[in-house]
Amino acid sequence: MLDISPVYPMPTVTVDRAPPRAIDGRSYGHLTKSQRAALAADVLEGRLSLRLTATAISKVVGVSVPYITAASRLSPMERAMVRRGWSTLREVTTPSAETRFIEAAHEVGIDRALEMLAVAEAA
Repeated sequence: MLDISPVYPMPTVTVDRAPPRAIDGRSYGHLTKSQRAALAADVLEGRLSLRLTATAISKVVGVSVPYITAASRLSPMERAMVRRGWSTLREVTTPSAETRFIEAAHEVGIDRALEMLAVAEAA
């Protein structure tokens, strides 16, 4: 008899663990107010995920889009530090003096940077 079972196990789907469906602003414009209210209730209860643009999120949370963009560039650890109030977004996005020096040295050239350091030390 020929065995036609798959080489790899087939994934199982569990309805309870499935992520919530997601909608965006274009998904519900044609609905009635009653239907939109039911959608809103589903969002509040976690049955439905609402995808918002950066502009819409900035209005909800009260920060600018560039500020959100800067926060999205943080590492998970930096973001956690900001979220807990241990650091500000400005502190984690501002390069250290050492980083700024290295960038400047690369910009003017190592030889010129060393000359500048020698002049600064002599003064």
